[in-house]
Amino acid sequence: MDHRTFYGALQRKALKLGERLVTKALKAPDGDYRDWADIDAWAETIVQHLEATGAASGADQTATTSQSPAIFGPSRDGRLP
Repeated sequence: MDHRTFYGALQRKALKLGERLVTKALKAPDGDYRDWADIDAWAETIVQHLEATGAASGADQTATTSQSPAIFGPSRDGRLP
């Protein structure tokens, strides 16, 4: 199972003043750059690994990755949690 990093999302209007100043100084562009298909595919490899190793036993295995809420930032429809 590989460690992965993904592009994220930035909404300056949701940041505090200091955070906005830092992102402006770094010229970080506003927008949502997450590739949900890529994220879902990676998450599915985790599910497969857990099932193959038996680590998922006892857990609710009916849930899919697309039902999991985003932990940080706006959800797929752009709403903040």
